[in-house]
Amino acid sequence: TSPPTDTSSAADTSSADTSASGDTSSVQETYACGWPKRAADPVGTVGPEPGDLVTNLELVDQCGETTELWDFGGSYALLYMTGAW
Repeated sequence: TSPPTDTSSAADTSSADTSASGDTSSVQETYACGWPKRAADPVGTVGPEPGDLVTNLELVDQCGETTELWDFGGSYALLYMTGAW
């Protein structure tokens, strides 16, 4: 197997340069693991009918930070839930 590679990119550096100059309009806020935080709530009705939005859930990611399900809007999300009693 190959060693892990550095995941930082030129885009990361340019974002840092942009925020240093005071222009934060293009910098997207992220969680510790790199998940993007949504800019606004989705538009629609929450409910059980086809086409309705799923209720927004607060979840803990692998970095131990609380995230929200709606932050992953527009992408696929696999939720692994288990219960013990």
